[in-house]
Parts: sequence; structure tokens; C-alpha cells
Amino acid sequence: MSRYIIALDIDETLLKDDKSLSNRNKKTIQLCKSLGAYIAISSARGYGSCEKIAREISADFVCCQSGNMIVDMKNGETIYKKGFSENEMLDMIKTFSRFTQNIIVDSTNNLYGGIGDETAKFWGVIPLELEKMPQIEVFKACVWYDENVEEEIIKYCSDHKYVCRPMRGSPFMLITPQNSDKYYALEKLSNILNIDIKNVMAFGDDDSDLMSIEKAGIGVAMANSRETVLQKAKNVTSSNNDDGVAEFLEKFFKL
Repeated sequence: MSRYIIALDIDETLLKDDKSLSNRNKKTIQLCKSLGAYIAISSARGYGSCEKIAREISADFVCCQSGNMIVDMKNGETIYKKGFSENEMLDMIKTFSRFTQNIIVDSTNNLYGGIGDETAKFWGVIPLELEKMPQIEVFKACVWYDENVEEEIIKYCSDHKYVCRPMRGSPFMLITPQNSDKYYALEKLSNILNIDIKNVMAFGDDDSDLMSIEKAGIGVAMANSRETVLQKAKNVTSSNNDDGVAEFLEKFFKL
């Protein structure tokens, strides 16, 4: 078959709601790989949180950190990365620490920062004083917010040309460097592999997957996707709890 890149979001796409990977999804993905497709994780998560899942499905690449890092799983080499500079982090911390100490940053393998929120504890955040954050490599920041400071955060990000959006199901605003998106990582990967973007198949469910689903040659939304994603999707498959990834791949490749 033609060479394809199959790009898979993790949460509420590849994995079920209980965070398990179904045997059907796993076997179908590995069959596609055996037929010549490249398998890529496409996630907002950090690499450390993606690696185990990537190895479980024998992924070739991990596009993580909301599109700001690409890792070649064959040799563990980082082939692309883009993060915040030390000065950018210093300014961000100075600005946001006026109303919260709950600022979490995502480095290559770990989350660091404030730990006062139950969500942050669930994520496994490693406590770190704010003034030490600029000393580590930061790909994205998660800043606690409520309606009183939401506009201030959005304006700050707009002024600095950062990308920001509320995180689904948590009281944090996700902030990434300018021109950040999962799609840009897939575009870079397709150029590296010399595969036309029309042969990139992108699965997702959330607003962070929207550009990939709209611009990739084959964009696939899960039935459990946000309404904004379902409205723009070219293709819709069954939900994450009903092996929607495997269902679409089996139909598309006639497996």
C-alpha cells in the first residue's frame, strides 16, 4: 500500500475512558505498521507520559508536548523540539505569580511546579520553587485560573503571541510557544519522511486536535469528540470506548 502516517491522540482517542488500550486497537495498529504505515503518537502530553504507550503499540515516532517535540522511537533521538526561553519563563512566572503559585511546567520527562490543586497532584507533579523553573527546559506551562483572571491570561498570551486554551476537565490554562500545534509536528514529520500530507491520517477528539483533523489528508474525529471537532471533521468513527481507531483503520485499509 502507499506509505501513510497514522497519527494517534492518546486520551479519549486511542485509550478508553479507564486509560486502557484495547487488544483490537493494538493489533490493528500493528497490522497497519506491518503493511508499511508509520505509526505516530500525537499528544499534548510530555514524552515521559507517552513513551510506554508508544512502545505498547510499536510506534515509530512520538509527537508530543502539543507539537513542540518529536522523538524517533527507533533510537530515542529527539529530531525536533521548541520550548520557552529562560527569559520567557522568568517573565511568565513574574506575571502569573501575582495571582497564583499553582504554575506547572512540562519538561522532557517530568512535570514540575505548584502542587496545591488536586488535579496537579493527580498528574504526579514534582514540587519545584517557581524561581527554579527557568533552569529547566520547558515546552509548555499550565497556569491555574478562574473567571477573575482568565482575560488577563488570554491577553498576556496574545501580547506575546503564545498559544493558550483552557484544558479540558481541569482548572488550568495550557500555554505553549507561538505557532504551536500538533499539526505542525505532523507537517514536519511528513517532510522528514517525504510523505505527502494527504497521506497523513490524524485521529483526535479535542480542540487541540482540530487543526490536524482539518488539515491532514485524512482527519478522523471520535464519536465522543467535542462538538467543535465533530462539526469540522471529514470523517467520524466510533467512540474511544468502542475501538473507533481500529474500526476506521480496518475499513480504510480493508483489513
